[in-house]
Amino acid sequence: MARFGSTPFAFPEFRGATRRLVLWNLAAYFVLAVAGLAAHPDVPFNVRFGFIPSAFLHGWFWQPFTYSLVHPTLLGALLELLSLWFLAGFLESTHSESWVTGLYTTAVLGTAAAAIVIYECSRTLGFSPAEVSLYGCFGGIFGLLVAIGALYGDVQFLLFFTIGIKARYMVAVYALIAVAMLFTEQRMYAFAQLGGALAGLLYIR
Repeated sequence: MARFGSTPFAFPEFRGATRRLVLWNLAAYFVLAVAGLAAHPDVPFNVRFGFIPSAFLHGWFWQPFTYSLVHPTLLGALLELLSLWFLAGFLESTHSESWVTGLYTTAVLGTAAAAIVIYECSRTLGFSPAEVSLYGCFGGIFGLLVAIGALYGDVQFLLFFTIGIKARYMVAVYALIAVAMLFTEQRMYAFAQLGGALAGLLYIR
């Protein structure tokens, strides 16, 4: 199995589905940034186009399809898009464009579905759901990462550009962090992220 990370700053080829996903997100960032200058301050774009389970259940049905395109900060957008480029590009080197796009889309929608599940379960059990606005492509990225861990578990990456770690162990580290977050106020975010991972795993199965 080839080792990945011997050249830590080398990224996969920028083409096909990888290029489209990155450019869509980048274009959405600039469009929303410009449009936000004229938006009403009471309804910011990360609320209107982010994902809030209660808003979705009250008719804002577009949110599962738009929240992954919302990136409130430039630094956050750059980090997510670099991760998207790296992971999607790695998978596209051995899979078709439609397969990568389908995996990413499934993980994004699975993330939103998981947020709805924990919100409704909290209400049913009489708890006050700690609702947060979800935005960014973190769920899709986690789905891509889980796919790499499941299909190419022995491939070695450089964690933080310095620590060699196999893909399956890197996925386990991120999953444990998400599980730990379930016991904090960010539990909806963490559960949703795990939902994206599960959706990605089901897609490749």
